[in-house]
Amino acid sequence: MIRCDDRQLKVLLEADEFASGSGEIASHVESCAHCQERLVSLAASDDEWRDVKQWLSPDQSTRYEKRLEVGRQPRRPAWSESIVRQLLEPPSHPEMLGRLGRYEIERLIGSGGMGIVFKAYDTELNRTVAIKVLAPHLAGSEAARQRFAREARAAAGIVDDHVVPIHNVESEHDPPYLVMQYVAGGSLQEKLDRRGPLEVMEILRIGVQTAKGLAAAHAQGLIHRDVKPSNILLDEGVERALLTDFGLARAEGDACLTRTGAHPGTPHYMSPEQVRGEAIDGRSDLFSLGCVLYTLCTGRLPFNADSAYAVLRRITDDSPRPVRHVNPDIPEWLNVIVMTLLEKDRDQRFPSAGKVAQTLGQWLGHLQHPAAIPAPAAVLFMPSDRGRRRRTLKRLVGAAASVFLLFAGILVVLEAGKGTIRIESEVDDVPICITRGDKVVDTLTVSKSGQGVRVSAGKYEVRLNGEFSGVDIRDGMVTIGTRDRKVIRIVQSHSDAQDVGGKDDVSDAIRPDNTISPSDFLRRYSIDGRAYRAALQELSAAEAMLKRMTANPSDAQAAMDYRQAENDVGKMRLAALQEGDRVLRELQIRLDTLGQIKVESFGASEGGEQEAKRIRIDKLLLQQALKEMQDAQASLRMKTAAAGSEVDK
Repeated sequence: MIRCDDRQLKVLLEADEFASGSGEIASHVESCAHCQERLVSLAASDDEWRDVKQWLSPDQSTRYEKRLEVGRQPRRPAWSESIVRQLLEPPSHPEMLGRLGRYEIERLIGSGGMGIVFKAYDTELNRTVAIKVLAPHLAGSEAARQRFAREARAAAGIVDDHVVPIHNVESEHDPPYLVMQYVAGGSLQEKLDRRGPLEVMEILRIGVQTAKGLAAAHAQGLIHRDVKPSNILLDEGVERALLTDFGLARAEGDACLTRTGAHPGTPHYMSPEQVRGEAIDGRSDLFSLGCVLYTLCTGRLPFNADSAYAVLRRITDDSPRPVRHVNPDIPEWLNVIVMTLLEKDRDQRFPSAGKVAQTLGQWLGHLQHPAAIPAPAAVLFMPSDRGRRRRTLKRLVGAAASVFLLFAGILVVLEAGKGTIRIESEVDDVPICITRGDKVVDTLTVSKSGQGVRVSAGKYEVRLNGEFSGVDIRDGMVTIGTRDRKVIRIVQSHSDAQDVGGKDDVSDAIRPDNTISPSDFLRRYSIDGRAYRAALQELSAAEAMLKRMTANPSDAQAAMDYRQAENDVGKMRLAALQEGDRVLRELQIRLDTLGQIKVESFGASEGGEQEAKRIRIDKLLLQQALKEMQDAQASLRMKTAAAGSEVDK
């Protein structure tokens, strides 16, 4: 039994990787308020943790974040005119505030933890620009200078109408500054502060353009990591949104993404994988975009609470209220899009910013020209499949939080000790339970789409929950380590393969762990199953999306959307059946062809025996594949019939 002991809590703070037993400590801390408070106190007195907090805190002190956390009115940092003038050379004109090189500084237009932004005039190119100057107290920090230079390099490499372009950078100047396009309309956050929730057309326009800016960044291999309303600027008079502030942007796969001191982004808009300190990709930005769209639809943050720790916990554990529950004026299809972006599992979000822009753009076109452009089909996407990377606990600490780093650090410590059990199934609706010793950790029902469960480090058993015939759980006993990911498979029970020619080695060879991959096997016999697999994936995504929609919506538009989605799913089932029947015919032809081969004629040579053995094995594999395909097609036909669709056989 774990006691409330400071010595054990220090294990969590000091370990590069979780030591033996620390997973159990983390489980205890997760449910013990006293230990959470002690962990904060211990972290506050730890030099390494304190250094991380000091480095991070200036970047996180934006006025909007403070207001969100404590409910106060916005308050600007105290940038007096005398302080500002110290950064500038004397002005050439009395109406100007000062000068930086060839730039005449007109006025201060913004400030934050990293620095200040001026409206200025480029005397050589005769144009108005914005100049961002690194704060003097950070100019002596090499890390801050590097981040400042990184912003310039990152944004300069992106050429897109919806990314603020960088014109020039003076990294050697004291203090450093960068020159960018001046956007006259202010930020999206300022518009939200003035107006609250926006109209659907405006939400779509801003969403499309922001997604296009992200798509351009992702195409360059850059992840923004700090998508929020204050980093989306609105060009006055031309209805154009531009993404800015690439100070946190990093190349996807950059090891620095997880290095101690890495800045995580604004907490209320962070993705679950950012909170947990996991490796991130472009889909993290899509979660943040979902938070922005949610706020535009409702005027509220999707994840808010009284404390920083509670906000981060809600991001990882809680689902926000559906958009339509907060604002009934939002159509069901937009609710589905936003809630899909806010999926905890990144594989269940849209696969790319380009797909988000396309989907939102189709709906915008329909609303603008309803007679000419039909309403899009149900919102569909193809789940992505990307691996996760490992990292040490101290690296996770750096990705923990903002000015409230130590409180957020508790969450990172607890999450860092966890791993994931991924359960995949060949059949739907399998009830299972996960146990640790004599304790039931979780019970759930697993479908073919699979499910992941995060658990603390330890030994677990996954087993059937009650009677469920026809399936077996393969490798149900697992040991989960820190940030491990183990896969357990639920498979259909099959009778033992028939013995061919009395050869035990043939039976051994057809076991799943010894056979070649299905795709390689199908390619060997020129059977192209890609279209069939794609049809099934598209159908699975559409069915999952349909489940998220309201079955009996109260308004006519939502009812029409639901019926359209049902029709689309029905068509996809028919398409999948058609592709499945094609593969079945191909399998039967190949099986018939193999059946006509007389293996006895191959002779007794070593090569002949090997070829005969291969044909026997392939025949069994084809028989098994044919049976599984027939069962799958029969199941799909039953589901289609139950949904009221007519199937052409």
